[in-house]
Amino acid sequence: MPKALTSRSCAAGRGGHPGLWPGTPCGAERLGEVFAEMGRSVKAPVLLHYAENDRFFGPETSRAWFRSFESSGARAEDVLRPAFGRDGHYVFSDPAGTRAWIPAVEDFLARHRIAFEAPRPAI
Repeated sequence: MPKALTSRSCAAGRGGHPGLWPGTPCGAERLGEVFAEMGRSVKAPVLLHYAENDRFFGPETSRAWFRSFESSGARAEDVLRPAFGRDGHYVFSDPAGTRAWIPAVEDFLARHRIAFEAPRPAI
């Protein structure tokens, strides 16, 4: 079994100004090309996880990026969870968000037989 993962998160996207263009980042099309390029070389299974109310990367954008990534050969899964708080972009950095994303991540990792030690829930 692979080495256990520790709690980390990263944004699967780049750019944006939620005050001016909620849900639509700058350069979304170009970033779709980058997702396609990555999809040709990434060999590990990937989980892309967004919230419905992400004010940086809205559902249309995140789904387009996922399609670019997967159609290029990546083994990927997409989770679009219900709205989280005022801005779902922060589901991973908000301590209360652990209840929202941990079940999907645990399920994904279990199906791929990857050990995972979940962070402790916020008090």
